[in-house]
Amino acid sequence: MKHIHFANDGLIDLRAVTVFGASSKVGANPIGYFGTGLKYAIAVTLRLGCKITLWRGKDKYTFHAEPTRIRVDDFDIVNMTHPDGTVQELAFTTELGKKWEPWQAFRELWCNAIDEGGQVLQGHVTDGDDDRTLVELEGEAMVDVYNHRDNIMLMGAPKWFENGVEIHYKKSHHAYYRNVRVGDSEKPTMLTYNVVGHGMDLTEDRTLKYGFLWNSKIKRALAESGDEQLLKELIDAPEGSLEAALDFSDEDPSPALLKMLEGEDFRAIQNKSLVRMFQKQKGEVIRPKTVKVDTNEEMMLRRALSFLAAIGYDDINSYEINISDDLGEGILGRAYDGEIWLARQTFMKGTKMVAGTLFEEWVHLHHGFHDETRALQDFFLDAMITIGEKLRGEPL
Repeated sequence: MKHIHFANDGLIDLRAVTVFGASSKVGANPIGYFGTGLKYAIAVTLRLGCKITLWRGKDKYTFHAEPTRIRVDDFDIVNMTHPDGTVQELAFTTELGKKWEPWQAFRELWCNAIDEGGQVLQGHVTDGDDDRTLVELEGEAMVDVYNHRDNIMLMGAPKWFENGVEIHYKKSHHAYYRNVRVGDSEKPTMLTYNVVGHGMDLTEDRTLKYGFLWNSKIKRALAESGDEQLLKELIDAPEGSLEAALDFSDEDPSPALLKMLEGEDFRAIQNKSLVRMFQKQKGEVIRPKTVKVDTNEEMMLRRALSFLAAIGYDDINSYEINISDDLGEGILGRAYDGEIWLARQTFMKGTKMVAGTLFEEWVHLHHGFHDETRALQDFFLDAMITIGEKLRGEPL
């Protein structure tokens, strides 16, 4: 099988091929909305050495790349051949979507078809159909994507639905939004997560603009669940998985999660933030073990504090600062019980990282802003602008 095609009722407006930024879908809640997907898909398909053909009813349009030189560089500009044989030079080259992978181009065509109530099918198109639009792909790269299409669009019903997140009972390496793959998760996941009940900002290549916001929806869905099987999957998540790395310290757990944690051996739980969350809810404080800093680390700490004081944050030093090897995997700093904690590995990343971590944990303590919130983001932006105003010697 060398051919696949996307089909939907209705005749495409050819300006969808030639005009950027015009997205007009008949569905009430379309997946695509940038007005660039078809152009990207054509460019990427040709760059991969595959063929792409558009059938608008009985009219057949083909595409090819024509070498050209613009100033001092060579490009392959995309051309469209009309049914009458005339060739139209389009306003983009095969460099469009330069960093796109084959699955992304396939996804664009599939999403376009879904938005119009269509589907993806196997087989070669020998003739068009009245009042239908068909996009045919020919080539090994695209056929291979088709054979693994369940990694692009989620199939089947989820096992759980929690707080706007569908959860499928299978492992994954991908992040999904409204059933469509929008990137890869930071770590492999033991379950597959599809955010459907919350808005997510996407970049123009349809990947998540803010991955941490996707993570926050996953955390909340898991923490607030009352399903024992789902919670057991979370508690037993192995080291190296996304579930074991998510920070639940500031989440409000469901009664079911607290009850399950009561019967667990905390030493066996890889995600130590679940333990901290449990202790916080129970009114107890877990204090990590402290370590003694060496002379070089002490000097780095003094320099970091001196720098922060010089830019207007001299009260950071009024908080107790502790150093520990026990904050958890990949965690550089924490705010515990009114104190600042730094992971020893932070010093390995340099004085700049020490200063940044001190500043972030001070913000948590002094202002009460939580991780991954708009309030925290706004504070950092305001702080940056304020420092710039001081350097200029005048307000904006």
